Amino acid sequence: MSAFASLRETLAPWMRRAAAWRQRAVAWYEQRPPREQRLLAVAGALLAAAFVFLILIEPAWSTMTRARQELPGLRAQAATVADLTAQVRILRRQGAGTAAGAAPSATELAASLRREGLPDDSWSLSEAATSSGAQKTASSPAPATTLTLREASSAALFRWLDTAARDWRLSVSGADLARATHPTGRRLPGRMNGTLTLLPATQP
Repeated sequence: MSAFASLRETLAPWMRRAAAWRQRAVAWYEQRPPREQRLLAVAGALLAAAFVFLILIEPAWSTMTRARQELPGLRAQAATVADLTAQVRILRRQGAGTAAGAAPSATELAASLRREGLPDDSWSLSEAATSSGAQKTASSPAPATTLTLREASSAALFRWLDTAARDWRLSVSGADLARATHPTGRRLPGRMNGTLTLLPATQP
């Protein structure tokens, strides 16, 4: 309370002066003719509107305009970063001794599926069956991979397929997909069941 009282004592002279100035302004305004009073009221309203615009509206408006102008550039930068990230992934794989046309490991595929938002319970990976009697040799092409889907997000799946084609040059050699359904028979929007057979790019 002592600090508040001290503040009041400090401001008291200024408050008295402000009250006196206000009284003089009111008295002067009341002495003006009605037409002049209306003009003064309009001028005051315009000054108040200008103050509100300059202090509250104009900074926000300028920020929104600048953001709209910078948005195309930011999108282009994001696309460039995505391309560079894909190139870095490929270079890392090549630097680790992985052939450009070799198939990614199951661990790499699983990690990429999770990154694109596909939970573990919505997919499984397995090596596609080969023809009977076929024997693997050092020169044999990498085997195909079967991706089994269970109520997987179609948006996340197509995102992952785009990434896999860009990073590992995987292609879809077979697909058996259907809309996922609820046990009651109702279709689940944006969800898919089925299998995809994936093949790595052939060696040049």
